Amino acid sequence: MDKRILFFALLALAASGCKAPADRIVTGDGEIVIGRLESLGDGTARIAGVTVSVPSAPARVWGRSGSTHYGTVAVSGRTLSVRTSGGTVEMPLSSVSMILWGETTVESRVFDVPARAGWICTHLLVTPGDFITVSSGGRTLTEAGYSEPDGIEEFSSTVSLAPQAVGGSLVMRIGPEGDVIQVGSHWSGNAPAGGELFLAVNTLLEGEGASEGRYTAVVTAGSRPGRGATAIFPGGKHSFSL
Repeated sequence: MDKRILFFALLALAASGCKAPADRIVTGDGEIVIGRLESLGDGTARIAGVTVSVPSAPARVWGRSGSTHYGTVAVSGRTLSVRTSGGTVEMPLSSVSMILWGETTVESRVFDVPARAGWICTHLLVTPGDFITVSSGGRTLTEAGYSEPDGIEEFSSTVSLAPQAVGGSLVMRIGPEGDVIQVGSHWSGNAPAGGELFLAVNTLLEGEGASEGRYTAVVTAGSRPGRGATAIFPGGKHSFSL
């Protein structure tokens, strides 16, 4: 691909005034094109007025909710359609974390995370760089009041399970001594380390004011694809990389 494509795409993005989060394409040869995805289908993607070649083979679509679909993809406007063996699935592009061409194994599980349980081992084993999406819901009663997975804004406590994270939020780590990651209602990105994945509610576990309730989390994990993979990352909060 002509490396000038990246330059012109960036110019187009700048001209747009960055009114919306930029979409991003990473091609099989490592080129990155940034801009607004205008269309996708039949082996091409048009982004920021530039046409880029993408595989015409089926792709894996990762939803922000943790769902995945595999099939032939197309984008018209800001709607993505996936033609699978069981029919066609349509979803807003804003609900998509990643469109991936490249072999990857995928595993999805649902977990209950009680507020008083501390760290829950999911027994879901990941390796560094694996793709992970966590989506959660529910309500807990914490020492600071009722909370949902995003936690209680601007509240943290030195006696919470993870004082560095927002109080009441859903948190995770990889390995029993891994760094704490604030998940909230949604998180997607690459595994920073290898090991079993742990989940917890960041709150007071024991004593007066100990929390009640639970969150339900959907965890979807997939292995990093081989070299030469192509991916599209719609604009939004994500930290996936190839």
